[in-house]
Amino acid sequence: KTSTFVIPNVLNLEGSAVITDPQGEIYEKTAGHLFDKGFTIKVINLMNIDESLQYNPLLRANNSTEINSFIAAKLNSEIF
Repeated sequence: KTSTFVIPNVLNLEGSAVITDPQGEIYEKTAGHLFDKGFTIKVINLMNIDESLQYNPLLRANNSTEINSFIAAKLNSEIF
């Protein structure tokens, strides 16, 4: 699916997109082309934080209620 469907579609992007790429294959095969087309590429890599866009989901939490709400939502989801 990735090499026959996803990658060709990513290479033909004409607008913004969020792409889930747990193994980095799509990024590896398309980032250079997209950069050449003028796209800004941002990566969130939870396995290698030093090479990742720094994202803090608690940055806008104003109080402990908002933090607890975020934690409860994450504990109830499949992805943390």
